[in-house]
Amino acid sequence: MASTLRARCARSNLFRTDLSIPITRSTSRCVAMNPATQQADSLMFADEAEDQAPAPVNDWPILLVDDEPDMHAITTLTLSELRWGGRSLAFSSAHSIAEAQQALAEQRFAAMIVDVQIDGEDAALLLTDYLRNTLDERATRVIVRSGDPSYSPDWLRDPQMDVAAFVDKSLGTVERMRSTVTEALIDFAKLDEAHA
Repeated sequence: MASTLRARCARSNLFRTDLSIPITRSTSRCVAMNPATQQADSLMFADEAEDQAPAPVNDWPILLVDDEPDMHAITTLTLSELRWGGRSLAFSSAHSIAEAQQALAEQRFAAMIVDVQIDGEDAALLLTDYLRNTLDERATRVIVRSGDPSYSPDWLRDPQMDVAAFVDKSLGTVERMRSTVTEALIDFAKLDEAHA
């Protein structure tokens, strides 16, 4: 490390290594004399890449898209203590397709939980198409929910839409929702790593 620092300082021909300060793995410094003030100015170097601490880990961003405010509250309560990979969930809410499109355009989400019939029969399809084709976002997992167990549109099985799960609101238990979201996070992490 010390020889690397000395080499960096020497390349500039303006700096000399400050030998009075021990060079450690956490501090790299060169010192130069400022001709105007006759004071020593120092330049700090960032540690080598392998010495850098890992970036802080953020929560998993989840977008809830439903026109029923109660569904936002229930979902948040149901999933509030869920953790996977040492990370919690961070929820964003959209109450319409337009709000959801704006949120998707502004932020990347690990998963989107969307009501199949929000803003009309085809709105969830249009939102998923917007995510997959307009934004070209393939890693975000889409979980579609329905209050009508008999309503399961064909587009849910379209490989281009890549829907991770279809959940019936009336039969969806806390455990089912938690396991569905956990599976979605696992899939997101794998896809995100593969595309990195």
